[in-house]
Amino acid sequence: MIKKIFRLFHTLRYLKPYQFVFFLIRRGFPPKTVSCNKEISINSSFFLHPPIVVKGTNRRPLSFSFLNLAKQFSHKNMDWHPNDVSRLWRYNLHYFDYLREDGRKRNEKIFLIRDWVTKNPQGSQPGWEPFTAGLRIINWIFF
Repeated sequence: MIKKIFRLFHTLRYLKPYQFVFFLIRRGFPPKTVSCNKEISINSSFFLHPPIVVKGTNRRPLSFSFLNLAKQFSHKNMDWHPNDVSRLWRYNLHYFDYLREDGRKRNEKIFLIRDWVTKNPQGSQPGWEPFTAGLRIINWIFF
């Protein structure tokens, strides 16, 4: 009990007068609880619009063009970390915005997702950075 009083004294002695007043108010009057008994109404005009379709310029399989730089990959050698491009180009590769392209075939898109999961273990860069992961997850969900 003595320790608690001693600790309280050392806490309060550094407070400014208005801080001390609010300290007493918060200790004397607990915060009000809010309860909601009303039925929640949902705005019927709210709905998700389909994502904007990306019109890609490259129609060849596993061909990507970001930042005015095009690169072609093969099914056997899909490189998610090419060294001959900029880091921003690799970010765009990991965003998966190209899943929204009309010209890409569905089985190519599925191959890209499965290949990414296989070749990018958790924590690998830049695929697991927060911004990259966030955009990729959204594009995967819409796909």
